Amino acid sequence: MLSQISFNDFSEEVKLQNIDNKNLTILTLLSEKNKIGSTQVHKLMFLAFAEGRVILPFSFAKWPHGPYSEDLQNSLLQLKKDNLVDMNKENVINFEKDSWIISKTGQKIIDENKQEVAHIKKLIKKTLKEHDEGAISLEKYCYDNFFLKPKNKTDEEWTASIKQKVEDLRTILDSRKKEIASFEEIEETKRAIVLSSFDYMDHLLQKVFSLKNIDQVVQGVLLKNTEEYINLWGEVLRLAKDDSTDKIKLLLFRIREIFSFINEVASKYCVFESIFNSQEKSE
Repeated sequence: MLSQISFNDFSEEVKLQNIDNKNLTILTLLSEKNKIGSTQVHKLMFLAFAEGRVILPFSFAKWPHGPYSEDLQNSLLQLKKDNLVDMNKENVINFEKDSWIISKTGQKIIDENKQEVAHIKKLIKKTLKEHDEGAISLEKYCYDNFFLKPKNKTDEEWTASIKQKVEDLRTILDSRKKEIASFEEIEETKRAIVLSSFDYMDHLLQKVFSLKNIDQVVQGVLLKNTEEYINLWGEVLRLAKDDSTDKIKLLLFRIREIFSFINEVASKYCVFESIFNSQEKSE
């Protein structure tokens, strides 16, 4: 089945979904999730980026409570200063809960930018639907799914677990490479394109572990998306044995999207230079 599929555009960059407007992004989130605290704001925006693969105007890093964006926090505080959002305080059992709400002025901004707001809502809708939990559950989800060091683990234990994860992924990746290399249906030019993408992933995995100054959140985003990339290739190879050309085409698009996202993240956080920029220079 793979012989019937064009790989000509496989090494080309997929255009990722992008949001540029910081203030409108926050206001749109709060219009969909009113009365949520700062932890939820940060985690939901992070997950829209890390899982939804939406390129946001915020950078994320590991803080004591998981993924956090200083850009996002500064924007929130500026919105409050400009009277576009308010801090709602309410007593819950034995503590005072703070949550963000849109002010009347902020709602007016939403109403005046309906088209852009609708675009942002569309891009973050899946994340908001899948993550309706509270702050504590969101924090735990991020720790568990993005390989962040928990408080009950020593640095040595966490480093060993990351090392094992990288080794496991490289082992599976090597297995996928061998399957592609021995798959008779693939033309040599197509095979070379796929194998070169695998080489990129292998080098990235090695660098993700060896870099001393890489942030845990960045490392986690790259590991999680690389794992999904490898798993999708396993599904493609399984389907290639059956008459599943249409399904394979859909999977290959998702694979290309993940590849572009990983490259974007690696480039943005100075892990690797963009492979697409390198290609342009060499042409």
